[in-house]
Amino acid sequence: MASPKLRRDSTRVIFDILNLAKRNVNKTQIVHQANLNFNLAKPYLEFLISKGFIVENSRIEHGSRCYHLTQKGDELLLLLREVQNRLNGLFDARDDLPPPLASHYQIGNLKLIVN
Repeated sequence: MASPKLRRDSTRVIFDILNLAKRNVNKTQIVHQANLNFNLAKPYLEFLISKGFIVENSRIEHGSRCYHLTQKGDELLLLLREVQNRLNGLFDARDDLPPPLASHYQIGNLKLIVN
């Protein structure tokens, strides 16, 4: 029997988007590579832009909007990686994890909710 696919929480989606934004990607690339849809990606991108974690640029050669990681976003990505390392691969898909419990972490002004 195949194991059920675990749902990602918002922290994992943000982690995925920040990783992609390191490469200066457009919205379509984010949607496809982060396994989102456009309606779901929009509030995440708006939130990350409003907090200064990513910026939206215009790519002249293709005319499409691209998203790029800021210094602040890079710092957040490092924090999320540290959380992942300390929790032994929090963001890795694993079959041997027990059912998740909701946990709240606060790092400065950043709240992480791990479901």
